[in-house]
Order: sequence, then structure tokens, then C-alpha cells
Amino acid sequence: LPGGSAYSATKGAIDALTIALAKEVGSQGVRVNALRPGVIDTDIHEVNGGRDAVRQMGATVPLGRAGTPAEVADAVMWLASDASSYVHGAVIDVSGGR
Repeated sequence: LPGGSAYSATKGAIDALTIALAKEVGSQGVRVNALRPGVIDTDIHEVNGGRDAVRQMGATVPLGRAGTPAEVADAVMWLASDASSYVHGAVIDVSGGR
């Protein structure tokens, strides 16, 4: 895709920022984590082929499908819960294994 290198660079920057910021503020009791969603079935794909494109991309994911917004939200809710209280500086893939 055109602009793919810029998009990739921003994703790498988010990973690096997450880890660096976690080291800076952890001692203050602030946890820093990031989610890295994979192919998620949202309206953003309407500009690049619509639902057919989502199905095609989803077929390349090891789980054989695109994820749902609810699955990403579940990961966010877990990170916001006490169940993840020792998770810090993590970049978590919500990608179906891709």
C-alpha cells in the first residue's frame, strides 16, 4: 500500500514509546501498555475494499478470520482491570496470531 512505510514506522514508534515510557513512570505507580490490533473488522476497511477485503485478509490470519472490535475491547478491559496489575511495558498483540 502507498504510505506503508510511514504507517509501519509509526507502529514501531508506538512500541518503543510504550517501553520507554513504562521505564520512566513505573516508579510513580503508572502502568503503561499498548495494544497492537491485527486485522479487525471495522468500517475503516470501507475505503480499501470493504468487507470482502476484510474476509480476504482474515483468511491469512492463523485463526482464519478477522477479529472483532469486541475482542479488542476485551483486551482493553483486561488491561484496565486488577487482573493485569503486574503487566507493565507490554505491547500486546490482538491479532489472531498474525
